[in-house]
Amino acid sequence: MDYLESDYSDSFNADWDYFYNSDNIKDQSFIFEIVEYFENGAGFLDFEPLEFLNLLYRQIHILEAHSNYPFKTFQCLKGLILNDIQRQTLYGFILKSFGGYPIVNERLDIYSTLKLIEKEFLCFEGDKPDKNYFKSEQVAGDGQRTAKSQTFESSFRLSSRRGMKTDLIRVLHALYELHFFEKPDGQIPTKEDFMIESGHFFGTDLSHYHSNLSQALKEQPLEVNLKIFDQMKSVTQKSHYES
Repeated sequence: MDYLESDYSDSFNADWDYFYNSDNIKDQSFIFEIVEYFENGAGFLDFEPLEFLNLLYRQIHILEAHSNYPFKTFQCLKGLILNDIQRQTLYGFILKSFGGYPIVNERLDIYSTLKLIEKEFLCFEGDKPDKNYFKSEQVAGDGQRTAKSQTFESSFRLSSRRGMKTDLIRVLHALYELHFFEKPDGQIPTKEDFMIESGHFFGTDLSHYHSNLSQALKEQPLEVNLKIFDQMKSVTQKSHYES
């Protein structure tokens, strides 16, 4: 597509059909994760999802196309007109797209550029974005992201509808706090273990549940965080108590 070839703009101008096409971007789970992050998660007030996708993939394109000039490429990235949170979020997702930090990417052609981005990202002292969200996942030899939890093959997968992952985390968090689950020996599992195992079952990575949940609670009003529970109440009421 012609709008993906120019070297004179900071962002692409692609539409949703481009980003939701696996022929263009194979890692569709990453696209849905980004959309969720900006629609219902920590980036709720920072970018519109489509705006960020165009910015992110444009900058990745520049990074890869100019791998022989790591310092100049980084300086151009650093010169984008963004506020501190937006800039750090962009740095974080660039790192995450190549496996997260610390950099373990095997593509030596872009290693230096990624290390420059990583250094700047880690030097930032603000509380947002949560740096833990962008920590390394397992990375295949070709540099593609692979979620840690995907070693388990589930018979199910979470719906790809927007907001589903955050709502699942909200529900699982409530069930955990109500002590719905225990180990075979009667002990209460840690919340991290519970979330990761639940993610295995639902075919999604919940290893960053704490970041997703804390940011949702912090950035969104109470009614948004309670909406899924109101919907569950409504479903039960309509199914069993209305004639």
